[in-house]
Amino acid sequence: MSEDIEVLNCPACGAAVHPPAGQSEFECPYCHNTVRVAPAAQGAGRSRPDPAREKEQADQVMALIHAGKQEEAIQFLMQTNGVSRADAEELVEALADT
Repeated sequence: MSEDIEVLNCPACGAAVHPPAGQSEFECPYCHNTVRVAPAAQGAGRSRPDPAREKEQADQVMALIHAGKQEEAIQFLMQTNGVSRADAEELVEALADT
């Protein structure tokens, strides 16, 4: 049985983010941009990932980038978020410039 988890992309950095149920805006855990969610996309009542875990993963990605370990950050994003290599590379590059 699959869970219905909504994923959006941060308009600033392109990261896959999970909006909290019923909230119209939230902070991207990667770039700290405020992301606004359209009412139709708010999806109240759907399963959501643990925000503390998301924050921990975002912190880990940023630590890898700041340590000059971009390849490890790319691999981590691919494994934890299920994104393509191209998307992970694009995100790491965008975050490295912040």
